[in-house]
Amino acid sequence: MREHIPAVLHRLEQAIPASARQMLKRLMPSLVSRAHHLALAAAPGDWAQATVADGPLRGRRFTCRLRFEADYIFGTHEPQVTIWLERHLGAGQVMFDVGAHAGYTALIAAQIVGEGGRVVAFEPNSANAALIAENITANPDLSRRVRLEPLAVTDRSGTALFDGRETTGHVADRGSAVGTVSLDGFVRATGLAPALVKLDIEGGETLALDGMGEMLSIRRPALIVEIHDAAAHERFSRALHEHRYRCWVEDQSAELTAIGSWEGRRVFLALPA
Repeated sequence: MREHIPAVLHRLEQAIPASARQMLKRLMPSLVSRAHHLALAAAPGDWAQATVADGPLRGRRFTCRLRFEADYIFGTHEPQVTIWLERHLGAGQVMFDVGAHAGYTALIAAQIVGEGGRVVAFEPNSANAALIAENITANPDLSRRVRLEPLAVTDRSGTALFDGRETTGHVADRGSAVGTVSLDGFVRATGLAPALVKLDIEGGETLALDGMGEMLSIRRPALIVEIHDAAAHERFSRALHEHRYRCWVEDQSAELTAIGSWEGRRVFLALPA
């Protein structure tokens, strides 16, 4: 029954004329997302595999918690990130998904890069890594394109303590021991040079940026970065200046001349100048 709930709701959506449906999604994405969440409020809170009803992964199998993660099933999760992926990632390229959670963004990227491309999903949370592996296996045509690395991205290779909460896990002064890697070190060791890096690691951006200076100056990938605290905001601003990157923020279309002061969690797109 659980996996049929999204399909039933999708049929109800399809009863709305396509033009009206697209207008709602374009003008009121948050309202559409809220409606999806309310519609799934009666769904069980545990994990279940369902068929994605809409969006970039439409028709694919995906495991998540239906009650709390309806955005995955309805294809409305982080729509601006999806737009940026489609604009700045191409066939045959490499993408690093740092903080891959359940693998939603990694699977979208795997579709974009095609058979000749690769996606590296970094996820140190063991439960999340197992979930990514399950979602990769459920989509076998994409499985060879996605490489799962159960590592925390920091400024060096080694080990660290990881506070492994499901959606807010980060390197901390307590938790479980995990392996760590810097992106500069990973590129040197594997030869994989990303065209795009997505960074969403709940405040770990500062250490990650400290470990990717060589990549930013030489490889020059596009960046999609979610900034979670003031320290990471300041470090990101310095990285943009040091490595000559231009920047946009998710809720504005104009290029930023400076990213300003810390105002709360935001997602940025940065492109080499």
